[in-house]
Amino acid sequence: MADKFIISGFADEISTDVDLQFDTLNKLGIKYFEPRSIDGKGIEKLSDEEVAILKEKMNKANIKASSIGSPIGKISIKDEFEPHLELLKRVINIAKEIGADYIRMFSFFIPKEDDAAIWRTEVMKRMEQMVSLAEKEKVVLLHENERGIYGDTPERCLDIFKT
Repeated sequence: MADKFIISGFADEISTDVDLQFDTLNKLGIKYFEPRSIDGKGIEKLSDEEVAILKEKMNKANIKASSIGSPIGKISIKDEFEPHLELLKRVINIAKEIGADYIRMFSFFIPKEDDAAIWRTEVMKRMEQMVSLAEKEKVVLLHENERGIYGDTPERCLDIFKT
C-alpha cells in the first residue's frame, strides 16, 4: 500500500540535527521530508553552500523533498511586501536546487482588531504576485492555513483558491 502514496512530514520535529532526521526517516521507511528547518536554521536562511550540503546529505540518505515548509506569507499584511517577495525568490531557488516542486506558504496575518474583508484586496494582490512568480519558475505554492491569517477559515480559503 505504501507504494500508492507518499508519506512525508516536517522532520525538524524529530530533531534539529538533519543527520538524525534522515536516520530516523530511513528507519521508518519514509523517503520524503518537508524541509522547514535544517540544523536549527530556517530553510530560507541557508546559504548556497549549506543548500549544496543538504542536497548531498539527501542524496546519501536517499531522501527527497516533497515540498518546502516556508515562512512565505507569514507576516503582517501591514508589513512591507517587496522584501518578502525577494525572500520567496530565494525559497524558490532553494526548492529547485533540492528538487521540490511545491512550497507551503501562508496568506498574511490580519490585525486582530480588523475585519479580514477590509484586507482582501491587498491579500489577493500579494498572492497574485507570488503565484505569478511561482508559475514562471514552475513551482506550485500550497496554501497552509493558520489562525490569524487571511485564509484561516474555509470560506476565505475558498476565496483564495477561486481568486
